[in-house]
Amino acid sequence: MTHKSVLTFVLILNVITAIAQDFPTPIVGHAFCKSGVENSAPGRGLVIEYFLHPRYNLQTSFLQDGTKSNNDVDNKKFIETKLKLPIINTDPFKLLVGFAHTYEKYDFDRIDPEDNYLFQAIDDVPLRRTRASLIFFNSLNHKNYLAIRLGASYNGNYSGFVDFERRYAVYRASAIYGFKKNPNKEIAIGLTYNNSFNRTLVLPFVVWNRTYNEKWGIESILPLKVDMRRNFKNNSLLLVGYEYWSSAYSMDIVPNGQDFAEDFHFRSSAMHFSADYQKRLISDWTWIGVKAGWAWNFDSRFTRTTDDIQFDAFPSNSFYISLSFFVSPPERVRKGLSK
Repeated sequence: MTHKSVLTFVLILNVITAIAQDFPTPIVGHAFCKSGVENSAPGRGLVIEYFLHPRYNLQTSFLQDGTKSNNDVDNKKFIETKLKLPIINTDPFKLLVGFAHTYEKYDFDRIDPEDNYLFQAIDDVPLRRTRASLIFFNSLNHKNYLAIRLGASYNGNYSGFVDFERRYAVYRASAIYGFKKNPNKEIAIGLTYNNSFNRTLVLPFVVWNRTYNEKWGIESILPLKVDMRRNFKNNSLLLVGYEYWSSAYSMDIVPNGQDFAEDFHFRSSAMHFSADYQKRLISDWTWIGVKAGWAWNFDSRFTRTTDDIQFDAFPSNSFYISLSFFVSPPERVRKGLSK
């Protein structure tokens, strides 16, 4: 596979990954179709997650003399907060609004050479992603549903909570049509649109969820994510599988020998293989999640927007861990709100 083909494949996954956390949206009602299957992982209304990717290596080949250098990253971490609220919560129609903010930071132990201005630009520098979305869900009958998601995010090394400058903007739209023969089987097909950093893509995706019995099931958004689910009796479950992860930011970077900044796009992506244990706490509403796994880091690069020249970095693969706290309304509450 050529380098260009790899970058195209990564870009496609970057677009599809935007839908992973927004579909499906649980709907309750016997006469109406609801997305998701029995015993599935709980929906998340409020999420606070801390992610830590400890020590790994970044090899570069964009030095002026053409040689490669090794750079040690002490850790990469991010804190993400998400909130999803119902605005209209009736059967068969529902409208939800979502907000999210991600704070990501790289901490280098060693940068070789020390005047490598690209890595200096992300070392101990906050990278922010702030986004908002609207989700429309309509149950068509007891077997089919339709959902539409519209969203915008602003990604960059800006200061403050958000910067609405056009250069940071990413616009997305998705539509999904679901089929459910029974509460344990779900197939949905969808189409997603993405406009980000001077690129536009329209791509299909497939949701396939299945509960085999009280203990076992599978949850997936293909080709982005697949999890095998194991339910336990003590209000807990375990998800084992893989998920595509990515980030992209518009950045002001001052090259060596210049006194003015240029516009760069910094992208990184990985395939995460993990085990995710989720357990309900004392309250019916509150859950905690602990995830650990292996990151296959296969893409990291800077792109100078003035001439579209790319500067590649090659991250090593390594272990990661995350801890999350989230709020999920119990089914009795969701049923009451739908009346």
